[in-house]
Amino acid sequence: PPCTMEAVAPAAWRRRCTERYLGMTVCRGCVMATLFGCISGSSYVFMTHFGLSPTAYSLIFAANSVGMILVGQLNVVLCRIMRLNRVLAIGFVAHLIPTLLFVAAVLTGAAGVEVVIGLLFLSMSSLGLLFGGLTSESMFSADPKILGAASALLGVVQYAFGGAAGVVLGLLHNNTLVPYALILGFCSVCAALCWILAAQTRNEYAGAVPAEALAGMG
Repeated sequence: PPCTMEAVAPAAWRRRCTERYLGMTVCRGCVMATLFGCISGSSYVFMTHFGLSPTAYSLIFAANSVGMILVGQLNVVLCRIMRLNRVLAIGFVAHLIPTLLFVAAVLTGAAGVEVVIGLLFLSMSSLGLLFGGLTSESMFSADPKILGAASALLGVVQYAFGGAAGVVLGLLHNNTLVPYALILGFCSVCAALCWILAAQTRNEYAGAVPAEALAGMG
């Protein structure tokens, strides 16, 4: 049952919600870094490294976008039949498996063009299960009195992380797929770890709105 003002002090509630909000926000940023990192290096991967034509690259890019959209629609259906944290758990598993397989394929020299296309399609499409849920978790955890500032910080963090991933990829570029794979793998693992840590704060404080906070919203 949700706790009341008598069951938990406002200061403890705010501290717990702040911890959860920051964890989910950093997690969202890492997910965005994975996406931006993939986009930043994709032209090199497919056109320079594998020698595909611009048309073929465009079709691959479009397929990944369509996959993400379709999985996003699946996310809506799943959220109607199960709890959000379970949907996110499924999303992270669906994202980590192909991403880490891609890293392993690159490091072992098994990253042929078909393998890369397939694994990156699965990795990027699965992000459709994460974007909306992580945004919801972040905003739900924020103090109701500062939702505007919390939303602004969430936007800054996700695009700052995404931009940083592209910059790091450019700095580490060495005419191989290794930096590309390692950045995607690193960002994906960091996102999953941040989500796991932030989810640990889901206890009697999470979602409990003290009376004074409700009064402030009114």
